[in-house]
Amino acid sequence: MLNPPVWAAVHIKNTIDDRFTKAQKKKIYGTAAVVGALLLAVTAVGRNPVKAAQTLSGSTMKTKPYKLGEELLNEVLKKRGSEYSVNLEDFKSFFKEGDKFDFEKAIDTLDDFIQKNREIIPENVADAFKGIQNRTKQLILDRKEGFLTMEGISKERTEQFLKSNADDMDILSEFFQKKSLNPNGDNTLSVLKILEDNFKIKDISVNSDIVNLHRKINAFEICPDDILPKDNVYYHGTGETGKIFKKGITPFNSNQLNKTGIMAVARECGAGIYLTPDEQVAQTFAGVAGPKGKLLSYKANDMRVGITSQEGMINLYNTINSFLNERTAEHIPQSENPFAIVFDIMQTSRQHSAAKEILLRKIMLNNGYDAIYTTKGINSLKDTDITRHMFDINSKLGRPEAQFVVYTPEKLELLPRTLKQRIFDIKDRSVRLGNFILNDIKSSFEIYKDMFNIVKK
Repeated sequence: MLNPPVWAAVHIKNTIDDRFTKAQKKKIYGTAAVVGALLLAVTAVGRNPVKAAQTLSGSTMKTKPYKLGEELLNEVLKKRGSEYSVNLEDFKSFFKEGDKFDFEKAIDTLDDFIQKNREIIPENVADAFKGIQNRTKQLILDRKEGFLTMEGISKERTEQFLKSNADDMDILSEFFQKKSLNPNGDNTLSVLKILEDNFKIKDISVNSDIVNLHRKINAFEICPDDILPKDNVYYHGTGETGKIFKKGITPFNSNQLNKTGIMAVARECGAGIYLTPDEQVAQTFAGVAGPKGKLLSYKANDMRVGITSQEGMINLYNTINSFLNERTAEHIPQSENPFAIVFDIMQTSRQHSAAKEILLRKIMLNNGYDAIYTTKGINSLKDTDITRHMFDINSKLGRPEAQFVVYTPEKLELLPRTLKQRIFDIKDRSVRLGNFILNDIKSSFEIYKDMFNIVKK
């Protein structure tokens, strides 16, 4: 039996065949095609966002996974104490305060002391200090470059830096710890202590000194103004314009959590509104969203924006995982049936992923950041041969993703898009979608190539 829409179409066709001549039917079908094309075009162009929207700012409306995640996080945050290896206060170490690190200031102070006391400073001490000073300057330069390339400072680079400083730190420590050189009021010992805390490796096998410095030098800091758009306008490609126009854009809504799938995964920058200064990147996501895909423009008003690297964000998420895992150990399924364990993990993954995202947002807000900028998309598995192509959004986009992730939705303002802009949007998102599909196919070939090379070995 035909379903109602098909039955109606057959009935209309039969009626037309019975009542009209061939020439008349040609005109009728031609008119219907034109009307259909016009309706399709009107739908594709859409309305001016500002006229269509009931609210022009963001909201904090939460979808179901985020409501459950918030419940779990509230329960977790009550668990404090020295029995946990990670506490909320530990997250402050990720955020740089001021223009310089404490070890940079310490080096400046020691440099001033050495310049004023050249006659009593042995040559080997001066050389040791100069070595540490030069290596630190280079590290800071590498760090600035690392934020712009998204690579950050690798753990291997951090280890090499500390090892290179080891002998020179021993020379400085032995010299400045002589009491005769440190009369009352001289702060060289306290300054030396800062350098020792940062640079002196106590036990290379423990790795904690490397981890601590690696975390610090990949810390979040204020984003330079010159790398953000001067008009503060950002773009969002989405197929959810209806919901956004009705209730406002929210940090607490994600395809990675809301849709059914094998396993929910937390978004790389937490619970935020994912925008981009690159209009073509947003057009790609609008194209991927399908027929409902549209481009929205937002202005960011009076925001304190941070910048981070891949290393910095991955370090932060690793610490967040430790924080939550310690406090949710009792939630881990206990069963002798491995299939039951996997099923239970799948059932709770959305709640746990949402809790991670909400905690990351809370940390950003607690440290005074309204938004975070990344020059590229984050690929946490870039060093794994098979998966580096699969999770590299930049290669699929064919350009750096350039994410602008907003944690304070009330500071966003929806902007209008003219009819001309909306018409050109159709072409742009179609072209960008085509490029995305081609790049995705290329990535798949690279994955199979890497798999073949691994098997071949």
